[in-house]
Amino acid sequence: MEIKNKSLHRKQPVGKEFLIQSLCHKLFMTRSEAKQAIASIFGTISVELKNGNKISLPNFGKFETRELKRREGTNPRTGKKLVMEARKKPVFKFSENIYEKVNGVKHEK
Repeated sequence: MEIKNKSLHRKQPVGKEFLIQSLCHKLFMTRSEAKQAIASIFGTISVELKNGNKISLPNFGKFETRELKRREGTNPRTGKKLVMEARKKPVFKFSENIYEKVNGVKHEK
């Protein structure tokens, strides 16, 4: 089975199913093994972020959380004032390598 590089002409975003097929093809895994591998990776990233850890993937990027303070806001539908409690916000920052591959030029900071 050959998977051609369809990403050049895709109209839809790449999803989990595409990643599963790609792992099956490139690493000769069964569909079940690929599905478990992806679930394990995403699960590990989620747990580590919940525990306040940063995940750094060289030449790809890093996942981390940022603390958002408690603040007042407004419901855009009703205009009613509300309080948004403090929370953690997950963020991802791409590496310079990814910016260069996507744009073909060095990324300006």
